[in-house]
Amino acid sequence: ASPDSIATTAVKTADLSTLVAALQFVDEGSTEKLLPLLGNPGTLTVFAPTNAAFDKLAVELAGAGAKAADLLVPGNKDLVRDVLRYHVLGTTVKRADIPLGKPIDPVLPGNAIFKIDAVAGAVLVTDGRNRTSTVVATDILASNGVVHLIDRVILPANKNIVETALAAAPELSILVEAVTAASLAPTLSGSGPFTVFAPTNDAFANLLTELGVTKAQL
Repeated sequence: ASPDSIATTAVKTADLSTLVAALQFVDEGSTEKLLPLLGNPGTLTVFAPTNAAFDKLAVELAGAGAKAADLLVPGNKDLVRDVLRYHVLGTTVKRADIPLGKPIDPVLPGNAIFKIDAVAGAVLVTDGRNRTSTVVATDILASNGVVHLIDRVILPANKNIVETALAAAPELSILVEAVTAASLAPTLSGSGPFTVFAPTNDAFANLLTELGVTKAQL
């Protein structure tokens, strides 16, 4: 028999019941429905968070004792929809074909990307907020693509490059000063996309020694 669709596979998988509930939640009253999308013919890849992954996200966002159901409230609907779309690729990518170490573009529009690495035999997903999830099961085949299970909900970036550098203080505090002095902050706060090889404070200290100047002189 032909395999089920991704949507039907999720419905039949007990450990994906929260994912299904989240999909049903964002689909209610929406003209852009995600669950039927996962049931239609196509070539998709879904990195599907387990029930425990959603509970971990609830604790992360709402504090100890929170459960996934606490996230499914009307005020969060747009956020939950974007997060779910972030887990879907528009092409079928099996485990052997994952472009390790390279940026991966999900269905979510804009500059939302994540990357996947193989580390000590584990497959790790690094999201837009530098959080890490482990792929715990791969190549669950469906009629319209493939599903990989992950143990943590991945989130798209919520900071631009300048905000990310500020959040990394004090390790990047001199870089932030330099970017401001060079009037680059508006550019690096723009839509991009950009890649920055960011010197740490120690790197700047080495440069000052090498050039024989003070930070103010630089």
